[in-house]
Amino acid sequence: MFKINDELYGEYYVDDVIYEIINTKIFKRLKNIYQSGGGYLVNELWNVNRHEHSIGTMILSLKFNGNIEEQIKALLHDISHTAFSHVIDYVLKNENEDYHEKIQEDFLNDEELLSILGKYNLNIKRIMSKNYSFLDNELPELSFDRIDYTLRDLFRQKRISHKDVREIVNNLAVYQNKLCFNSLEIGKWFQKLYFQEVVEYFQDPLNMYINTMLCNLLTSVLNEEIIQLQDFYFTDEYVLRKINSSSKKKELEDIINKKKFDEFLLLKEKIKVKKRYIDPYILVNNEIKRISEIK
Repeated sequence: MFKINDELYGEYYVDDVIYEIINTKIFKRLKNIYQSGGGYLVNELWNVNRHEHSIGTMILSLKFNGNIEEQIKALLHDISHTAFSHVIDYVLKNENEDYHEKIQEDFLNDEELLSILGKYNLNIKRIMSKNYSFLDNELPELSFDRIDYTLRDLFRQKRISHKDVREIVNNLAVYQNKLCFNSLEIGKWFQKLYFQEVVEYFQDPLNMYINTMLCNLLTSVLNEEIIQLQDFYFTDEYVLRKINSSSKKKELEDIINKKKFDEFLLLKEKIKVKKRYIDPYILVNNEIKRISEIK
């Protein structure tokens, strides 16, 4: 067992295989893949990366007694996200925002990762194809992924405290194989926080600006063969470095410095952020209902 420390949840002991995966080159790559796409380039508080989020999702699985395979799937659920995360979906006009899922196998076949899993007699294809409801729940239900990125983003933006995080997580429960809150008050609070995450972060005009303009720039440098689609398999930093070494350096600087904001306002086509809402289950008096069903 190895001890890890997470900014949000504190210290946890994890199995050897988890610790070894965290230390692979392909997993460490996620330290330079940001959840916000290009948001961190214009707001220093939009800087949660997929490395810390993936560890946080795994910790929630561990906390709620997920077996080792569920913990591994939680840890690897974002392993194939490309540079600038979902911006690649906007570039490729992929409305389902699932490009990372389409290319997941390319990353799961990593030699170092397969060697570690083989040492523990674990089969990556079986692990990733198995459905774990608390990880894979579709909206409007809760999932470990959804809970972690909401709490982590809002904590980093200084909108909630460690005490708030503890109170929300400590009021999570599992009942009749449903992930729920055992308090209507806490459930409504988290629902409000999730709405805040979507409206005041995902749909923030500045976030829409940077990812729209970055999408247009990346489309342009792809068409001009300054970068290749395969370059997105590396990191944000790698792609930025290639653009900064090209004739597009000034355009990138102007975008980051917000000099293109008026141009953005005039654009007919802007990125469309997927609509998201949650309707959590609440456990009250040994009965489980969605918030919308409680009068």
